[in-house]
Amino acid sequence: MKTTVLSTALFILLFTVSTLAQRSVITLSFTGDSIGKHVHVDSVKIQNLDRNWELTLHWPDTVFIKNNVGISEPSPATNGLRVFQNSPNPVGERTSVKIYMPETGVVQLQVTDAEGRVAVSLEKELNKGYHSFSFTPGSSRIYLFTAIYQSRQSSIKMVADAKPGVSACSLSYLGAGDSGSGLKSSAFQSDLPFAFKDNLKMTGYFKGLTSIILDAPEESKTETFFFSGFTCGSSLIVTHGAGAVAPVPKTVTYGTVTNIPGEPAKCWITSNLGASNQATAADDATEASAGWYWQFNRKQGYQHDGTTRTPGTIWATSQDDPLYWLSANDPCTLELGAGWRIPTFTEWFNVDASGVWTDPAGPWNSGLKIHAAGCLNITNGQLVSRGSYGFYWSSSSEWHIDDYHGRYLVIYTGHSYVDYNYKGYGFSLRCLRD
Repeated sequence: MKTTVLSTALFILLFTVSTLAQRSVITLSFTGDSIGKHVHVDSVKIQNLDRNWELTLHWPDTVFIKNNVGISEPSPATNGLRVFQNSPNPVGERTSVKIYMPETGVVQLQVTDAEGRVAVSLEKELNKGYHSFSFTPGSSRIYLFTAIYQSRQSSIKMVADAKPGVSACSLSYLGAGDSGSGLKSSAFQSDLPFAFKDNLKMTGYFKGLTSIILDAPEESKTETFFFSGFTCGSSLIVTHGAGAVAPVPKTVTYGTVTNIPGEPAKCWITSNLGASNQATAADDATEASAGWYWQFNRKQGYQHDGTTRTPGTIWATSQDDPLYWLSANDPCTLELGAGWRIPTFTEWFNVDASGVWTDPAGPWNSGLKIHAAGCLNITNGQLVSRGSYGFYWSSSSEWHIDDYHGRYLVIYTGHSYVDYNYKGYGFSLRCLRD
């Protein structure tokens, strides 16, 4: 997920189907509702039950364009109006779009944003052949470029680097060309067949929650996914997107558990944040079960496959701020959603004491399945002690002798206790919610 903290602003995914035989477009717009509030949808999986195909749309590149409903696509050299994929895409300052006119006539060009609002339009008489246009984006991230000639229509999606504060778009004619060769194949030239009233199963994903809609659309409409509250003990499915928090993209199914001695009212995940699966033993030394590592009060997580750290950025060896882990930097909140957070020192202390954890067997045999995932060394960010030591940050900080240290749970042969250490180490995270 895709994934940062999601705002309550409306997010729309577009699934557009059109024909060249007539001006007919189906637009399926998707929104999310969580306890009465609009939310962004992390992704939508669309399954065509009649034609046995599926596709998944992910934020932010979420416009899928499919021309030709149940008919073969004509050649642009004969009678087909065609918009070719823009270049460059994603768009920086500007991009070039080439179209093919099947005959001389007046074409209407329209660029809309992801919410269907017209950003810019242009009407121009063109001769038969290829013509190029220049488009400058505004503040939106996704645009739909559509050419309309008589009863024919063709579209492409464009992804832009959003420019906050820049709302105006521009579209201008560059001139005629004599060839469409070398242009990239547009996203709408998919081999996925579709016809009106096809039975679709649409699954929306939002911060580990899912919602399913079954429909056979024959006209444009907005589909709303309703996401119900989370119940501890059920699985939490999260799509992590590589970025400022998750180091690599992956979809993870986290187990959850409650009634842990010491903190019985809390809900915990049963594997480390970023782990592909729950550990299989207290000394499980695999990368898949280790998950990712974080320095104290930093959002950026790190993956280590035993040889390479990702991202391979310069390792910050000093992290001496006096702050607790700020909620704005909490990877549990950012990746799993509102309500999830890093345990406090007191919460780790309580489960360690109440569980009578005296060695790695204690936390491993608990419902949390805590294991020795190792850590990243403070001096260079290299992996150490995977399979023999486990280090789990709390969100708490305290002064000790010469510096502010982060509090954490540590386990190794013959020991399990809560301690403090320099904030520059990369330790594991285990998330909980009230």
